[in-house]
Amino acid sequence: MARFAAIGLDHRHIYDLTEGLLAAGNVDIAGRDGGDHVFLVDGSATRHIPCEDMPVTYFSDFLVDVAAGRARAVPQPHIFAGCRLALEAQAKATRFVADARP
Repeated sequence: MARFAAIGLDHRHIYDLTEGLLAAGNVDIAGRDGGDHVFLVDGSATRHIPCEDMPVTYFSDFLVDVAAGRARAVPQPHIFAGCRLALEAQAKATRFVADARP
């Protein structure tokens, strides 16, 4: 069975996968310059993929979809799955309230 966990920290995202790790964000863990980085880590290597020159077209694609009445950027089954998962997580969540300290 595949294992998947995601953690969002500021502008960094870490995905703990079955056989490795995917980290994406605007901070390079090795201190290299640049704004956007992806790291793939598995049992044999850590690979760095600089992404600062890669266009982010999701938002413009989404606006085109809205104007054209279509769903290519985010297909409807994807939306339904995301909503279902959010509702399931909310139903299983435990409310945590920190103790007030003087």
